[in-house]
Amino acid sequence: MQTPDGVGEVQAGLEHASIQSAEATDIKEPAVPEAAAAHLQQSSEVDLVAKIVKQVNFYFSDTNLPTDNFLLKEVRKTPEGWGKFFTLA
Repeated sequence: MQTPDGVGEVQAGLEHASIQSAEATDIKEPAVPEAAAAHLQQSSEVDLVAKIVKQVNFYFSDTNLPTDNFLLKEVRKTPEGWGKFFTLA
C-alpha cells in the first residue's frame, strides 16, 4: 500500500536498517583450536586449585584460626589438632 509523502519508503528503509543492525550484532565467537581450549581449561583448573589452597591456608593460619570459633572447636576435637576435610566443604 502506498502512503503519501514517501512514508512507506521511510518505513521500509527503517525495517531494512533494523534487520541489518540485528545481523551486525549477531557476532559469533572466533573458533578456538582444541589444543588452546584444553590449555585454557587446564589453566583455569590450576588457578582454581591455587585459590582453594590459598583459602585453606588462610583458614588454618595463625591469624585466622584463633578467631574462628567453629573451626577451632573442630580442630580441638582430636589430640593431633586435625579437622575433617568435609567440615570445610
